[in-house]
Amino acid sequence: MGDEYLARIQNHLTELKFRKGVLLSTELGEYNESTNYVLRQSRDKEPNWLQRILGKRPPGYTFHLAERDQAGAEILSNMRQRGISRVAIALAQSADHVLSFFKMLRTELAFYVGCMNLHARLAGKEEPVCFPTPTPAGERKHRFSGLYDVCLSLHVEPKLVGNAADADGKSLTIVTRRQSGWKVELPSQPRSGAVDDAMRYVRRAEAFEAELCPALFTHYSGKRTRR
Repeated sequence: MGDEYLARIQNHLTELKFRKGVLLSTELGEYNESTNYVLRQSRDKEPNWLQRILGKRPPGYTFHLAERDQAGAEILSNMRQRGISRVAIALAQSADHVLSFFKMLRTELAFYVGCMNLHARLAGKEEPVCFPTPTPAGERKHRFSGLYDVCLSLHVEPKLVGNAADADGKSLTIVTRRQSGWKVELPSQPRSGAVDDAMRYVRRAEAFEAELCPALFTHYSGKRTRR
């Protein structure tokens, strides 16, 4: 969005305030009822008093309402609403699109802010963080060193001991698990690897190289216990 685009929007919004009134055109339909209301753009520049007096006026008819003509005022108000209804709907849709854009932008920025806060927490604990090395899909690249569970690191004070693996050229990797206390061994790292694949912007490892994946599928069975 440049300054010229924003200036055009501001001009349109100023015109839609209808400070100079509403200019409409309509047609006569069945039984001489007005139909096909169209909102017209007013003249860009109003003529001065001399031009209004000496200038040639466009052909047309003018009528004035009496001060107490409430029915006539209601009819004119209805005509005005019918004339600007399409513009009002388009303006409401545009406003919804703009608001949805900023809501989406806020959500995406919140993710990056969360990554920055997470990086600051991990850096304060001197946990390793690295930039990943992505490779094209299909090359069967997956190796890492110093990989640890960030969820566990955020809940314990001691620095975690990372794991290393080299699965290059492997199409299938079977991982089992064994856990005792706070000591998490290599077989219990599927969650760490899954979280690591899901968060591409913050790597909790000394080094990480993997191919790009179009999708991530997980399955956890068993009952959860709460402390």
